[in-house]
Parts: sequence; C-alpha cells; structure tokens
Amino acid sequence: MTRRRNRPTSMPDYSWDHSLVNRDSIRPPKEDMVKVYYQAQSLVSQINQYLAKADKAFRFTLSKQIRDYASEILFNVRFANDEDLGSEMRAGFQKSAWDYCRKVSCLLPVLYKNHLISEGQMADLELSLEDMSETLSHWVSSDKSRIKKILKEDGLL
Repeated sequence: MTRRRNRPTSMPDYSWDHSLVNRDSIRPPKEDMVKVYYQAQSLVSQINQYLAKADKAFRFTLSKQIRDYASEILFNVRFANDEDLGSEMRAGFQKSAWDYCRKVSCLLPVLYKNHLISEGQMADLELSLEDMSETLSHWVSSDKSRIKKILKEDGLL
C-alpha cells in the first residue's frame, strides 16, 4: 500500500504577528518536537474524521481503542517535551509515543478488514504514521546528540 492520496505537502501554517512581541524574549521551539506534535494532532484528527461514522458494532470497541491510542501518542509527545533533556521520564514518554505508533499501525489492517476505513484512508494513515515515526526518531536522535554535546562541553565525556 504505497498509494499517496490527499497527503498534505507541508505543515499547517500556525503563524502569528511577530511584530507584537519582543523577539529577544522568544526562545524558538525545537523544530523536530514541534513537527512531531503537529503530526500527532493531525493523526488524531484524521482518525476521528475517518471513524466518525463507524459501524455501531465497532464504535465503542475497536474504533474507541484506536482513537485512544492516537490520543496517547499526542499526550506522550507533549509530556516528553515538558521533561528535562536527558531525564528518564522524557525518554520514557518518547518510547511510549513510539509504542503507541506501532499499536495504531497494527490496528489499521483490522480497521480496513472490518470496513471501518477505505483502502485510501488506510494508505493515508500509514503515511502519516510513517512520517511521524521518522520525525519522532529524529527528535530522539537530536536529544542524544545534544546530551553528548553538553557532556563534552562539561568535560565529562
């Protein structure tokens, strides 16, 4: 299933008027974290849209379960960002987000087989999950390299 359909080409524009704020007081967000957070929000929205009219037989079982997993991805990404760089909690939340991505990915064929999503919707969700997983791994790698850099600067490595 490598079919690409209705795939967004770029992130949504969340810009605002920067002239109203003192630029020296703004700390730019980490690009990988922001990207994975918006990708997680988009995934939750996509899943909710696709499953909005799910068959009543699955509405409170399979449909609810995959919605909950997608929400957990979003929560874990957010919680990981709130933790300090290098903390075990941060790494744990990042791993949990990764695990929930895998759970959602495992349930997609089941949704398709039960006619809850179409083939095109499944392909869209697979692409979204693949992009988000890649960005999440970049974020984890970025954290590791930042920690290594800090340790080298402090003479501990």
